[in-house]
Amino acid sequence: MRFPACRTRSVAVPGGATILADRHAVGWHRDPLAWHDGTVGLAAPALGARASLPPTSASGRPLSILVPSVLAIALYAIASTALGRHLDPAREPPVRWAAVAAPTARGAIAHAAALAQPVVSATALRVGVFEAASAMCWVAVLALLVGPLAGTLKDLGLAVMPLAAVAVGLAALWPADAALPAQGGLGTRLHVLVSIAAAASLILAACQAVLLALDEARLAGKRALGPPGVTPALRVRENLLFQTLWVGFFLLSLSLVSGVMFVDDLLGQHLAHKTVLSIAAWLVFTVLLWGRVRHGWRGRTAIRWTLGGFALLGLAYFGSRVVLEIVLERSWHGS
Repeated sequence: MRFPACRTRSVAVPGGATILADRHAVGWHRDPLAWHDGTVGLAAPALGARASLPPTSASGRPLSILVPSVLAIALYAIASTALGRHLDPAREPPVRWAAVAAPTARGAIAHAAALAQPVVSATALRVGVFEAASAMCWVAVLALLVGPLAGTLKDLGLAVMPLAAVAVGLAALWPADAALPAQGGLGTRLHVLVSIAAAASLILAACQAVLLALDEARLAGKRALGPPGVTPALRVRENLLFQTLWVGFFLLSLSLVSGVMFVDDLLGQHLAHKTVLSIAAWLVFTVLLWGRVRHGWRGRTAIRWTLGGFALLGLAYFGSRVVLEIVLERSWHGS
């Protein structure tokens, strides 16, 4: 029996029957792997099976994603405000670091909960442009909390946490349309996760390069960097920048190698441009780190090369994804 074309979704119910639930009535987000137009096959006799679907908001987004996303945004906002007060040397009484770390940690937990359902499942890995950005920012927040940067570059949180709040909000409002199926293999999943970790490390490096440029501008204008314990010394910030770059460079190298090993048919999967830009970024970071070891590059030279490499990497990770997923409405793996 054929009905007028409508947006429907196949939903399995107990007893082996399948219903095709109306998209707007149920409120699931768009997914070209499951939604289709046209012919209705077998309809279950009872539409009460809709009650077993995940609860959704009026906008159609699952509450299990929206609630932790909103909570993460609120906690990051609280943490950013507390951090700004903590870094204000004139504030009396001073805001303790614990007042910053506690909401940041809770925000990271809520952020992880918001990422867990749409990104990782037993049958698919769903990483669209906004999910990727959200995951990268989450890793960056974790690095500020528990990594070698924790408590050292406190002002870096003023850049990372607002970025994380924006990213988690975009991922909740515009989820990925397509997913990488389980048949993609463990190697492909590991490649995606390593790529996210590499980009997160280099996001931190880019933020440090911007702060380093601001510090150098203050020194050029004969202005103080800030009170001790609030703003790190220029040499400390520079050394941490290169430590972060080494970590990001290693992960980026691992990402490129795993991509060659596990991702098939780069041209067919619309990945040629991403690969070329990623290799170009890798070459830029290679030259920068070689210059640091060989010639002791620092200061403005290090800043320019860091931001140049990150710009190429940003185009590789996000520029191609925006064109494919938002403009052309196609996924990176060719769905």
